[in-house]
Amino acid sequence: MLPIISKSTIDQKFACDLLKCKGACCTLTGGVGAPLMESEINFVKEFEYLTLQFLPEINRKIILEEGSIEIKNNTNVLKCVENKDCVFVFYEDNIAKCSFEKLFNENNISWKKPMSCRLFPLRERNGKLIFEPIDECASGVKNGVKLNTKIDNFLKKDLIEAYGKEWYFQNVARKES
Repeated sequence: MLPIISKSTIDQKFACDLLKCKGACCTLTGGVGAPLMESEINFVKEFEYLTLQFLPEINRKIILEEGSIEIKNNTNVLKCVENKDCVFVFYEDNIAKCSFEKLFNENNISWKKPMSCRLFPLRERNGKLIFEPIDECASGVKNGVKLNTKIDNFLKKDLIEAYGKEWYFQNVARKES
């Protein structure tokens, strides 16, 4: 079942400001990594070996010895390092970055990264797609206000990929007018 999205979520101003947040969404404390859709598990397993070249030693060790996926609250999630960083995070100029996304951007793999990462700070909860305000994304909210960019526009491509064009135009574009 596809989620519903409220007008208040659609109207939320947001545009990531990576230089200010430093990739905080990939390094949130709490020990529960990005949720995975069932269809994404094979991509993680297929491409994880290629990510090792970018990762710190501790991340490589976890992936090779323990694997990169675990089950938390009946959901497949990516593992975290020391209750914080996603196991696929590497740092470049003091900014946390995704090794899958790096490989994708270099045209080395066909999968960008988990959809839950791509849609963050939107989260699906109880059949609803909601904006999940966290302090680490305050710069993204300020940047969205400054640029007059709403979250649905900032994430349009990913929302369409996740839920389809029909869902997007029936649930997002229609509510904007």
